[in-house]
Amino acid sequence: PEDIIDPIAVTFSDDGSGDRQISLEDQPELAALDAQATQAEKEYDLAKKSYYPDFVVQAMALQPRSPMDDDEESNWGLMVGINVPIYSWRKQSNLVRAARHQQHAVDMERQYLRNRLNTEIVNASQALASARDVLTLYEHDVLPDTEMAVANAESAYQARRVELVRYLSVMKIHKTQQLEFVAARIDVELAKTRLRELLSSPPLMQLAPSRPTLFGGDDMGGAMQASDSVS
Repeated sequence: PEDIIDPIAVTFSDDGSGDRQISLEDQPELAALDAQATQAEKEYDLAKKSYYPDFVVQAMALQPRSPMDDDEESNWGLMVGINVPIYSWRKQSNLVRAARHQQHAVDMERQYLRNRLNTEIVNASQALASARDVLTLYEHDVLPDTEMAVANAESAYQARRVELVRYLSVMKIHKTQQLEFVAARIDVELAKTRLRELLSSPPLMQLAPSRPTLFGGDDMGGAMQASDSVS
């Protein structure tokens, strides 16, 4: 039976990346809101300028269309004008107030986003620590104990003290735990990516189960009981 079960080999390197200090200034969501805040500030300044008159300076130069027009001479002119705004029903003050409210709304949204990002840093760091704890549990406790159980089951099967179906059930649980171990390593990489690519509303994904598959546990439906040599 051992020849028909292929080994599971997946390599990851948990080099501690993702533990670095995260800077909010590099986040694209916050950069987009910073651009909106700059735009709202300029619109507020432009709205305040509606209180003041506009000065217009216009220069003109006239030349004959063809050399045959001897009676026309080249000339030039300069015109200076001023546009005075009509202060009707506090029109300018309403524009300034609306621009100020827009600027305040962008500032509040930016502060809210900063709080969301700071909260996500804490949650992502805790998710990374939890994923590493699960990985350590599989690596140092679950898999070594199961490998001992597999060795005992193999010896018992060779000694004809365990049926083939029970031996294959132990091997199945062993391979299932190996797959869960790979899923736990992927969860560590996903947690590091979540912390590195910080988002206010990140997509959450977890591949490893909440608890390992064990002998005779609920994951097996209670249909299989471990033998004395396995337990």
